[in-house]
Amino acid sequence: MNNRWQEKRRLLREYTAWIRVTLISARSMCVVRSAVRRGRFCASEPLRETYRLSWLALVVVVFTLPGCSRSDQFETARVHGTVTLDRKPYTQGGSVNFQPERSGKMATGQIESDGTYTLSTYSSGDGAIVGMHKVTVVPAPPVLDELNDRAPPPSSIPQKYRDPTESGLVFEVKPGQTNEFLIELKSD
Repeated sequence: MNNRWQEKRRLLREYTAWIRVTLISARSMCVVRSAVRRGRFCASEPLRETYRLSWLALVVVVFTLPGCSRSDQFETARVHGTVTLDRKPYTQGGSVNFQPERSGKMATGQIESDGTYTLSTYSSGDGAIVGMHKVTVVPAPPVLDELNDRAPPPSSIPQKYRDPTESGLVFEVKPGQTNEFLIELKSD
């Protein structure tokens, strides 16, 4: 939460500095114009217009800054691990899904050919939301063998692991560390 406010303050300082530079530039142009006009004072209308535009920019920034925050994102921690089926790495592909028990976005990760996975929630590899999660494992969709015109074999992952209420897989993602989970599946 503190980081969000610090980020907002930093952006506000940057925009304020930009507005100051704009005002100084407008005044400098006024001075140059007045010198060219041989002592005539710079018309105040261009300066007023620049000043108005600068304040308008500041108002727009201040009111849109909260919309740029990541307030809808919860804290995440890195998560990776291995999926096994009957104590052997699951090598047929698919995905692992961590659904937070409280509100928040589900984390997903692809099961690699060696059975490992890395979770992502908001960006690649950022992990899962901190807290308790119900976990599901979904096999890769079957690929039809067009040459032999045969249906693909059914997935070896039991159906219960695809439903968060039936899988029985619950893990706690802890903050400030890399969480490693071994997801052990058993055939029916």
